[in-house]
Amino acid sequence: MRRNRASSQRGFTLLEVLVAFFITAMSLGVLYQIYAKGAVALDLARDYALALSIAESRLAETTVTAAPQQGRELDRFDWALSTQTHTSVSLNDVSTLSYTLLLVEVNVRWQNRGQTHEAVLQTLKPVLRD
Repeated sequence: MRRNRASSQRGFTLLEVLVAFFITAMSLGVLYQIYAKGAVALDLARDYALALSIAESRLAETTVTAAPQQGRELDRFDWALSTQTHTSVSLNDVSTLSYTLLLVEVNVRWQNRGQTHEAVLQTLKPVLRD
């Protein structure tokens, strides 16, 4: 028994190949967008980590008599340090020493993809009154 040549050949039609190609192209497009957004988020997270590191180092270096300062780190992070008297606290337990709390704030700003971002750290430092 002989089979018909057309019925014995199996394969995909042009329409099936085009649909499969279209589905693959759409899937790759979605995956690329997810990857690109992840890369942008990773870049911004790295910048925030650097900004917080700069702010923490400025807070650690600040003395209680520090005047307002500003500067630039890594050619794109602008920082400003400010101090102000916050409140007075008297310690009356063992001694009669009186302290003033100094509010120290570091503000770090930078540009990322055309947008301005900012990280702010604050701390209180005790200052012995004269």
